[in-house]
Amino acid sequence: MDNIIEKYIKIFCCPNDHCSLELYKNYLKCPKCKRRFSIFSKNFVEILPKEIPQWDLSSEDNKQAEEEYKRICLEKFTWTENPKGWGFFPELHAGSRAFVKKEIDKIKNMILSYRQNGLIIDVSGGSGNYSLPLSSMASLMIHCETDIQSLLTAYYQANKLKIKNIIFVRANYLKLPFQDNTFDVIICTDTLERGRNHEIKLIKEIYRILKEGGIGILDFHNLRPLAKTFNPKITFYSKREIEVFLMKLNIKNFEIYPFGYFPTSLALSESMYLFLDKFLFFLPPIRYIVVIKK
Repeated sequence: MDNIIEKYIKIFCCPNDHCSLELYKNYLKCPKCKRRFSIFSKNFVEILPKEIPQWDLSSEDNKQAEEEYKRICLEKFTWTENPKGWGFFPELHAGSRAFVKKEIDKIKNMILSYRQNGLIIDVSGGSGNYSLPLSSMASLMIHCETDIQSLLTAYYQANKLKIKNIIFVRANYLKLPFQDNTFDVIICTDTLERGRNHEIKLIKEIYRILKEGGIGILDFHNLRPLAKTFNPKITFYSKREIEVFLMKLNIKNFEIYPFGYFPTSLALSESMYLFLDKFLFFLPPIRYIVVIKK
């Protein structure tokens, strides 16, 4: 696995012109626009677009998230010994840890029903809470993230766990540096929450790189009573809104599953969350997990 980037070089492309990339010792190069993309280690590369894509949010959306994402995109990569990645699993609240574990199990079953040992990508993968445990189900796992601290957190954790079949890619998820029709499974969790136009652009990119016959596993925050009151910065969607949303994107083959019922913040322990969540299925779900098929 020492030449893992070389082995999978054909899946990468320039985020600006989608041209195939050429591999050199310490960088990838686009033969068309001549841009170079740094290789930081044998399985860690940065492929950012020349310009940051606009989210085109409406006046009702939270534009603070876009400004923060722009700031993160402009940060220059440096190695940090003790990174503080977003949502690092051991530092999550007990209820959130239980929720993540349960969602990972759900995603595992979805992948099992489809296929194993394919190409999998976690888009907006954060600190690796999903990509690392799910890497055992892939021939190759791509951990795609923009935030440097989160990338490094996941990178060091993967090294600690001796996970060899993973490549870390610093990229902008609205300009993904991958060829069309590449991945068997695409995972995107806790990200489709920033505004309708943002979601449209991200889902279009996910669908573009999804292989014919592949599946995309996404989640949306459900529009529950008072949800917006307690989380005003998040965009919520009803099941019907998600259905209409996907149909307008000409994605007609999809299934929607309710997921999570007990509020994670109220759980005093992981076991408490799992017990109560099991019996409170009559409540409105916290999320919807959506499986799209191409």
